[in-house]
Amino acid sequence: MDRTSIYLPPAVGIKVLHEISSAAPKEFYLNPGADCDALVYEAKQMGLTPILACSIVEIGATPEQFPDESLAMSCFAERSISLP
Repeated sequence: MDRTSIYLPPAVGIKVLHEISSAAPKEFYLNPGADCDALVYEAKQMGLTPILACSIVEIGATPEQFPDESLAMSCFAERSISLP
């Protein structure tokens, strides 16, 4: 997997770290509002290298190009995960 991008609240994101770590993404983005010190720490403990930035901006787009509904659907379409 090339890229994983989290748009989840930190309390939810921390619960899916093990599955993300198992997928071994080359890039692991924690978007604004999705990060917290505990999540970053746990991610590093699992061998991930969190990138604390907006993944949409990093690919050369702007968040305004994506309505909230389609953004949420595209996040789950990229990698199907079971949320707790």
